[in-house]
Amino acid sequence: EDNNAQWLQNCFTGVGLVFSLFAAQTFSFLYSQQEAIYLALYSEVSEAKALLEQLALVCKGRPTLAEALQGLQRYVREDLRRLDCNPARLLSGKIHTEEGRTDPLEQVLYFTSVGVPSYVYDTVKSLRSARGERLGATQRKLPELHFAVLAVLSVAELLVFPVLAAGCANLDSNGVASLPGHILFFQAILFGLMATAITLTFVVLYDLWRPVGDTYNFETILQEMVSGMEEELEVRLLQSRNQDIEAEVPSGVI
Repeated sequence: EDNNAQWLQNCFTGVGLVFSLFAAQTFSFLYSQQEAIYLALYSEVSEAKALLEQLALVCKGRPTLAEALQGLQRYVREDLRRLDCNPARLLSGKIHTEEGRTDPLEQVLYFTSVGVPSYVYDTVKSLRSARGERLGATQRKLPELHFAVLAVLSVAELLVFPVLAAGCANLDSNGVASLPGHILFFQAILFGLMATAITLTFVVLYDLWRPVGDTYNFETILQEMVSGMEEELEVRLLQSRNQDIEAEVPSGVI
């Protein structure tokens, strides 16, 4: 019996050690990925704002300003904020092809590519690079089997504990073992704490694995970052359309 108890204790210790190492490495990897997502988002939004300012200067007074701004607006709505789409499909351009639309940044280049390529080309190039970093950071890199292994380890650790507790409960022969003050009572509390800690660890890791999850969700931050740019786009589009209407009205006509 002593050998069996020692074997169970070693099994419990071994499973707990493997689970701890596995969970720690997973958390470190996923947290680094979350940090990379935020850095990529700030870089991409900054490049998009720089492109908006350049379009307002380069295309000022041109009839193509509205079309270029609409391309940038489409990029924000159909690419930057499309968190529900697979990053690989967004990068391949299949989503725009299936919807029968052109690439929004290609539309911006088309309406600004008059004569020698201006510095708008360099900004679009930098924006595409930042977009690639954002898509690469949001791509899931761990397979579902990874979390299945974590679940198996956590269940194995929880199953071994009651067996060890049952063996220790035989040492307490005074009164009801489940009452306060007895060893089984304290073991029940420890089991509850351990089950809670393992469950919370698994939930946090699983939520980190999903960039658009419940707790570690950057969607709210992204909406706040692009809200000002979307408002500025609407204002500049309205001004551009008003200028086009005024240009079409013959002089002397009220």
